[in-house]
Amino acid sequence: MGSAIGRLEMKTSARKAKQLHATAHHEAEHAFVAWRSEIKFKYVTIKPGCDSLGHVLYRRVRWFRPDIDNADRVRMYAERRIIASHAGQIAEAKFRGRRPRYGMHADNQLAFDMAFRLCGSVKTAEAYLHYCWLRAQDARLGL
Repeated sequence: MGSAIGRLEMKTSARKAKQLHATAHHEAEHAFVAWRSEIKFKYVTIKPGCDSLGHVLYRRVRWFRPDIDNADRVRMYAERRIIASHAGQIAEAKFRGRRPRYGMHADNQLAFDMAFRLCGSVKTAEAYLHYCWLRAQDARLGL
């Protein structure tokens, strides 16, 4: 019985280590793409919180108000944030060999909310998100 518990603990420990490594890839890619896109952030962490396994804390941009302003700089900033949001999932998928099953819902919600504010309709926002997803794949390749 003791060795079975030991094997179970080792499996659980290995699973947690792999999850932590995947989270590190995910959050590091958010931070890298943000940095490369000149999006300022305070820090990146893989310390689990109440609703995430890690996160990037972006600096607040006072002029960024996509709900009331659709100036070019607002739209371009939103696009860069959406791309940075997608980048984490892409890096984690590359590490795992498959798309993540969980942990990306907040990223997707943020991306959709921004796209919907910019586009005004679900159909157009979905097309725009697809474009941003492709841009995030390009950003990962350095294009």
